[in-house]
Amino acid sequence: MLSRRNLWVTLILIAGTLLAWHFLGHSIEWRNFHWSQVWRTTRRLRPAPLLLALGLTYFSYVLRTWRWQLLMSPTGDFWPILRGTCIGFTGMAIMGRPGELIRPYYIGRRQRGGISPQLGVWVMERTLDMGTVGLLFGLTLALSPGIENLTRKDGYATAIHRAGLGLIVLLAIVFAGLALLRRIGPRLVGARPGGKPAGKLRRLLAQWVQELDAGLIGFHSLPRLAWVVLLSLILWLAITLSLQWMVLAYPNMLPHFSFAQAILLMGFTSAGSLLQLPAVGGGMQIVTLLVLNRIFHAPAVDSASAALLIWLVSFYAIAPFGLAMAGREGLSWGMGKSIEAEKQHSETVKQ
Repeated sequence: MLSRRNLWVTLILIAGTLLAWHFLGHSIEWRNFHWSQVWRTTRRLRPAPLLLALGLTYFSYVLRTWRWQLLMSPTGDFWPILRGTCIGFTGMAIMGRPGELIRPYYIGRRQRGGISPQLGVWVMERTLDMGTVGLLFGLTLALSPGIENLTRKDGYATAIHRAGLGLIVLLAIVFAGLALLRRIGPRLVGARPGGKPAGKLRRLLAQWVQELDAGLIGFHSLPRLAWVVLLSLILWLAITLSLQWMVLAYPNMLPHFSFAQAILLMGFTSAGSLLQLPAVGGGMQIVTLLVLNRIFHAPAVDSASAALLIWLVSFYAIAPFGLAMAGREGLSWGMGKSIEAEKQHSETVKQ
């Protein structure tokens, strides 16, 4: 039985698929589309760029591990965090977004301090990812001279540049708001004489402020903060390079696909990956296909093949290692239910 969250995700993905079908169905190229052509196109992939993309993808998990270490206080051990990262992202590939809880759960069980501080680290990691992706995407929209070529000189380039600047300003406001919320959050949520915030919304806000505060423990040192920000930037530049090389692995799709274009693709695919059904994905493939075909004007068959390849590499390249590590640890993917139950129990106790 679908949870309410998965039901909404399913409905949005169905609507997105119908919308994509509407946009693409009017094209003669898509009317002549056959999946057998996708297989033939995939078989012609150049191995060298694909191997480079895979290497960068695996390197990104090492970067995530280093960043998690720095966000922890005291700093944790590298190998348990790396195992937790591999197992956690494998769980997310199998179970969808709810599988993200596996990583803080596993690391909390293997490190000092328990699970709650790791949930705070996870909140901060997601915040850093959102900020870094938004910053790179906004800077590219605002400054890239190639935007005019992408809009086919329809006069939208100026509006897109302004939208990029607006995104950067919005991010600055959001992060300033987070800093302010952390400072005044406890007073904002308020507490009754018994020490419990009044109202369900305030209790949820109080829990979120507490997790945010726990995730900011690693930011008390300015050098550590600088390293965390630098690692976030390197991480998403590596992911962008991986996307660029996956596109360049197709000999005749976009032979001059630039790094700036890869940043735009990365921004769109990151947004699409927020809507993922367990094991089958959906949002990422649809968004990637539309961006490659409608924005970068890649052939339909190549776009469909690349959308599937990018999804598989981004989500499932780590799966063999994660499954092997989980097998050695004696973990079961059914533990997702116990994690959620434990989290709900912890929230009930706090209330």
